[in-house]
Amino acid sequence: MKRILCIIAAIVLFASLLAPAVFCASDFSVTASNNAKTGKIVLKWNEYSKAKSYYIYRSSDKNGSYTKCGSTSALSFTDNSCEVAKAYYYNVKAIDSTGKVLKTSASVKRICDCAAPTLSISNNAKTGKISLKWSAVDGAKGYSVCRSKSQNGEYSKLCTTTSTSYTDKNAAAGHKYYYKIKAVSADTEYANSAYSGIAYRVCDCAKVGNVGTAWNSSGKTVFSWKAAEGADGYKILRSSSKNGSFSQLAIIQGTKYTDTSAKAGQTYYYKIIASSSLTASADSSPVTLSAAATYPKPQNLQDVSTDTATAIKWDATDGVDGYAIFRGSVKNYEKMEYVKTVKRTRMTDDGVYSGVYYAVMGYKELSNGNTLLSVPAYIYIK
Repeated sequence: MKRILCIIAAIVLFASLLAPAVFCASDFSVTASNNAKTGKIVLKWNEYSKAKSYYIYRSSDKNGSYTKCGSTSALSFTDNSCEVAKAYYYNVKAIDSTGKVLKTSASVKRICDCAAPTLSISNNAKTGKISLKWSAVDGAKGYSVCRSKSQNGEYSKLCTTTSTSYTDKNAAAGHKYYYKIKAVSADTEYANSAYSGIAYRVCDCAKVGNVGTAWNSSGKTVFSWKAAEGADGYKILRSSSKNGSFSQLAIIQGTKYTDTSAKAGQTYYYKIIASSSLTASADSSPVTLSAAATYPKPQNLQDVSTDTATAIKWDATDGVDGYAIFRGSVKNYEKMEYVKTVKRTRMTDDGVYSGVYYAVMGYKELSNGNTLLSVPAYIYIK
C-alpha cells in the first residue's frame, strides 16, 4: 500500500509541473507594439482578477504626469492619437465594478511608427517595365524599395527614393518579381514603417515602335518595325472592323510581315504584339493601326511611241476600272504631272516626249466615293 501511495504522489507532482501557469492577482503586465498597417501603438495585457474595465494613461516622460487617453473592457488598446516618431510611456489601471483601481501596471515605452505604404503595381505601357506606386506616408522622408525573385526568398534593396513611384528599369522581360516597400521616418529609424504587403508582376516586353507600312509589287501591305526590348517573337492580329474580334494571323521572329491574304480595297485593323518565349504573360501592349491592300502594279509596261506621239502599253490588271497616267522628270508619281485616265491598256500622249518617266496606276472607284490606286508601274522614255 505504501508503494502505491508513493506512485500516486509522484504522478500528482508530475502533472502539476505540466499544468499551464495561472496569473495570480499580483501579475498584471502590459506589452507595447505597433500596428503593422497604421504604425499606431498597440497595448496588450493579461486579464486582472475582478477587473471590469481598464483605464489607459499616457505620458511623454516616464516620470512625468500621465493623462488618461482611453478606457476599454477588452485586453488591448490602440492609441490612434499618437504622432509619428514620438515616444510615449503608458500604464494601464485595472478597475473594478465600483470604479476602484485594483492594480496599476508598470510603464512601457513605445515609438509611433510611420504607416506602411499601400503598394500598387503595373507595367509601363511603352517599355513593359514594372512600375510601383504608393500614396505619401505622414512623417516619411523617403521609401525603401526591395525586390526578390520569389515571394519568400531574400529581398534586396533596389533604392531609397523620396518619390511615391518607382520603375524597375533592370527587370527582364518574361521574369516575375516580388516587391515590398517601407516608409523611412524623417526623425528616427525606430519609427520606420513595417513593410507593405508583397506585390508581384511579370516584366513585359517593350511595345513595338516605329511601325511602317508599304505595298509590295502585288499590292499587299508590308509592315516593318523596330525590334522591341525583351521580345523573341511578334504576334500579328487582324480584324475587319475597328472594334471587332481580332484573329491571329501569325507569330514571327523577324521584324517584317506581309499580309498576303488581304483583299484589295478593304481596310483592315491590325495589332502587333511583342512576345516572350518564357511566358505569354509578358506580351507587350499592342500597337494598333489600320491599312488597306491595293491592286498590283500593271505588268509588262512597254514604249510603243511613234515619230508623232509618245505612247505606252501594258497588260491588264484584274479588278480595276481603268488606269491613271502621270508624267515627270523623277520616278515618283506624287511629284509627277497628271496626264489622263484611260479605260484600255494603252495610252498615247499629246505630243512627243523624251527623257521623262511615265507612271501607270490602276484605279478602282469604291462604294464610299473614294478612289483606290494600284501600286505604280514606271517606264523611262529616252
